Amino acid sequence: MGPDPLQIRSAHAILPSVSLNLLPRRSHMLTLNSIIQRDPEVVVAEADQDLIMVSVATGHYYGVSDVAREIWEAIERPKRVSDLVDGLTAVYDIDSSSCKDQTLSFLEALFDEGLLQVKDGSAG
Repeated sequence: MGPDPLQIRSAHAILPSVSLNLLPRRSHMLTLNSIIQRDPEVVVAEADQDLIMVSVATGHYYGVSDVAREIWEAIERPKRVSDLVDGLTAVYDIDSSSCKDQTLSFLEALFDEGLLQVKDGSAG
């Protein structure tokens, strides 16, 4: 099995690549009903096949590629997590449960790093 395609690399971390499962969690828990959007205070630039993201608030920068880049691009506007997962399972050869788990883990890592805005979507 190859490397986890949903991976975020943080240049301020000691390790060049950080698995999403190792990042600390905030108290907010994302669900399939959560409505997410990337934080507008994040500056993004392309570098080959990767996206380099800089948090204006913290000065930290990150790199994403592959599926993680596709997710980042998909959440430019508010999007329900379930719609994001449905779109990914339609394009990639992955079962819905695995896609949900990996996507939620990645989104929670983005949130923990202050790169994601989240609203509870249960009312709508």
